[in-house]
Amino acid sequence: MLDPQQNSSRPLLSITPRKKSVRFNITSPSPRIPKLLNENESNNINHHHHHPVNVSYTIPSTTINIDHITNQSHMQHLNNHIEYIPTTRRNNLQITGEKILPQPKTFDELQQFMKIKAENLRRNMTKVATTFNHASTHLNRLKEEQQVVLKRPSRIPVSTRHRSPSPTIVIYKKPQHHSLDDLRWYCLARKFSILWQKKIFGYHLRRIKYFYQKNLLKKYFQLWKNITKNNQYELIANEFYHRNLLKTYFHIWLNFLSQDHIAIEHINHKRIQHTWNIWKIQLNKRRLHQQQFIIANKQYQRKILYRFYQIWQINTYQRRQQHEKSIRSNYHYRIHLQRICFNALLTYTEYRRRKNIHKKRVYDYYQRRLVEKNYSKWKQALTRKLLIQQHQHRLAQLQERVLMRWAFEQWKSYIYDLADEQRTMHMAEQYSDRRIM
Repeated sequence: MLDPQQNSSRPLLSITPRKKSVRFNITSPSPRIPKLLNENESNNINHHHHHPVNVSYTIPSTTINIDHITNQSHMQHLNNHIEYIPTTRRNNLQITGEKILPQPKTFDELQQFMKIKAENLRRNMTKVATTFNHASTHLNRLKEEQQVVLKRPSRIPVSTRHRSPSPTIVIYKKPQHHSLDDLRWYCLARKFSILWQKKIFGYHLRRIKYFYQKNLLKKYFQLWKNITKNNQYELIANEFYHRNLLKTYFHIWLNFLSQDHIAIEHINHKRIQHTWNIWKIQLNKRRLHQQQFIIANKQYQRKILYRFYQIWQINTYQRRQQHEKSIRSNYHYRIHLQRICFNALLTYTEYRRRKNIHKKRVYDYYQRRLVEKNYSKWKQALTRKLLIQQHQHRLAQLQERVLMRWAFEQWKSYIYDLADEQRTMHMAEQYSDRRIM
């Protein structure tokens, strides 16, 4: 428990005089800032009437008696820590008041606020990811539609007289290789298809050539023997002709080998160029995806920082407003206490002046006009009056003690509320710092 004389910013003042019939203005205590409640406590008091925060209820500044403080109902309200605003009448003391309970506030409001912010951030992040994926797939589809190449396979060489049935012309649509595995599969399929065609058509060509050469040998072997025996000039001409044919065939064969070598080099060059183009396309796609990811990440981080800065700015503004309200209420409460003390001083001085005048009049009256026969009656009346004054003095002391107890309870509840508010604000700041980190 804190020491009230050391840590209190509003010292308790004794405003009740010692004598009878002291009258001064009564107002409500200082406005109380409600403490933050848990969820269970807030559910238990939802059926009560809630009043706005930082609103003070006052009674008109008329001089009324303070005897209503000794009422039992008011003592019960003090024990229950319920703020009670009494209203009285001048002649017949009658208490009619109202209960003021603080407006419940829980930590769930802050937690719900942070949950809503996190859900909005997550929803925006998923929207950015879906739009990025949709745009990238659409761009890839457009690039695939533009890269269409037609390829016609070469025919298998056959003899000029007996040609085997040529294979049907198949137009291959060049597939779009999205990876090196697809390219490898395509090259292997093309290689084995060419080998299969060579094997099938080459087998028929060998049989046809063999059968044709065999028949030619059977047909012209006898004629050749007769011609070689009878005509030597023709034999010499045939040898010269065959020699020229061999030369021409040799040149044709050399030309064919050179063309084949050039074709193989050209095919290899085209394959290397095609793979290089595919690799450049994939590299450009990869670079574009990385740039888009970096830009999206920067934009997302900037958006998160802006939202948390707004939250921090709102919280600081609210905290500043609450601090200003507390300072203003403290200032008005001190002015109000000064007004109460000044009114009590005025009433006390007026009371002392009237009492002195009354004493002087009584003294003059008893000295000049009364006789000794009324002395006994005057003595009895004086003793009765003294007894009544003692009784009223005891009642005034009791009233002062009750009022001091009530003021101390109000001050203690106010100190507890301030401590709870500081603790909850510190916990809320730690919680917001953790969420930001």
